[in-house]
Amino acid sequence: MTILKIQNPPVTYTQTIYSTLWIAGAQTVGVDTHGVRGPGSHIAVASEQVLIYLHDLRAAQTYADAWIDAVLLAKQLPGTVPVLEQHTGPALMIRAHGTDQVDHV
Repeated sequence: MTILKIQNPPVTYTQTIYSTLWIAGAQTVGVDTHGVRGPGSHIAVASEQVLIYLHDLRAAQTYADAWIDAVLLAKQLPGTVPVLEQHTGPALMIRAHGTDQVDHV
């Protein structure tokens, strides 16, 4: 007698999030770390409008590359713009693991 054990395929999830941020003027940026590569360790990068928790080195590399590209693109923008709204605190928080796809427009 042969017994077949049926295994379910692993479950994988894909999530797509589109966000648009309108940022004007110079931004104050702070970087903080927590932990020493164990569970719950992260690098927190906070600007006036965005807070990002980077939970592994791949995520840190992805976002570092994205910021470098954004800096190069921002050099083509005007130096100042009229600011119509005043915000306090982050408008977007991201918990980043692994590699994300980043596009700049």
